[in-house]
Amino acid sequence: MPHAVQIKICGLRDIDCAQAAAAAGADMIGFVFVEASPRHVTLDQARSIAQAMGGRVECVGVFKDAPVEYVREHAEGVPLDRVQLHGQAPDAWIEALGPTPVVRAVSFDPSKIEPMLEHYAAMYQRVEHFAGLLIDTPDPSPLGGGTGVTFDWPALRRVLARAATNLPIMLAGGLTPGNVAEAIEVVRPWGVDVSSGVESSRGVKDIKKIAAFCKAAR
Repeated sequence: MPHAVQIKICGLRDIDCAQAAAAAGADMIGFVFVEASPRHVTLDQARSIAQAMGGRVECVGVFKDAPVEYVREHAEGVPLDRVQLHGQAPDAWIEALGPTPVVRAVSFDPSKIEPMLEHYAAMYQRVEHFAGLLIDTPDPSPLGGGTGVTFDWPALRRVLARAATNLPIMLAGGLTPGNVAEAIEVVRPWGVDVSSGVESSRGVKDIKKIAAFCKAAR
């Protein structure tokens, strides 16, 4: 029987939405520590939400081109169960952030995804705290995800089938309650990540959409 897909609700900024995500069956909630994002939270805000959750979900910190010490400060201060690195963070930063599990976020580029998968599959075998890839729609902005745009899922599935790797893959980019079931069927990822797809307006989460997304993903 296939494993239950892991569900991450990203960009949460208040306790009510975090509790709604947990009640709906989410496995992880994401805190965006990117100041340019409308979903940005401070360390203190994230800590308050994490304390209120009491371990019911994993807390993930999202960072873009942030120095290792900044990431580590937030990982220890919340504390975070894992960190997610966007932008140009070098592999050395992944290694330096252990023992906190680290997810590397990458953009889907048909010309680069295959060698990228090979590279990170090797890292997954070598670096104990490396927790996998999040594959998202390309985004040139400084926001660190949340584009609301999908990409070529069948193309990713073909690459994953050829790679035959056990590297955990989190699918992101334009997922909604209306398309997440199809995305899971096509790509067969380890997990799915949603942000703008469960919002009523930019940066404002919708509790009903969160519940609908989790139901559709199961």
